[in-house]
Amino acid sequence: MEFLLATPVVFYAGWDFFKRGWSSVVRRSPNMWTLISIGVGTAYIFSVVALLVPSVFRHEFKDMNGNVHIYFEAAAVILTLVLLGQVLELRAHSKTNSAIKALLGLVPPVARIIRNGEETEIPLEEVNVGDILKVKPGEKIPIDGRIYSW
Repeated sequence: MEFLLATPVVFYAGWDFFKRGWSSVVRRSPNMWTLISIGVGTAYIFSVVALLVPSVFRHEFKDMNGNVHIYFEAAAVILTLVLLGQVLELRAHSKTNSAIKALLGLVPPVARIIRNGEETEIPLEEVNVGDILKVKPGEKIPIDGRIYSW
């Protein structure tokens, strides 16, 4: 039963992990995907051999009834937890991106600048270091800088 339940998890859900693991081996740059693919692949292959041909194992690998321990559930659980971690990470990234976009939306598109005694509105891209900006009460401050009260 474990074999039937773990096989789709390992080959369907875990296929991308095996591709990434193989790619990291080819590039000679082992990483987390290498570790996951080696661990899950080894547990799955060991379990398949133990299930189909238990006679190839020495008695140290067998329990009191002569059965070899299998690790299908370990392979499936590892992949499931890694996938869950990736989903949580993607959700966190999405929330962070949304928060940054919301913060960028708070910045006004123009700044009120005082040059030669005259007040004009210019795009934020045209504001230079040393320019004097005027911010009226209740307005958003368009850029970072020093604040002086007049």
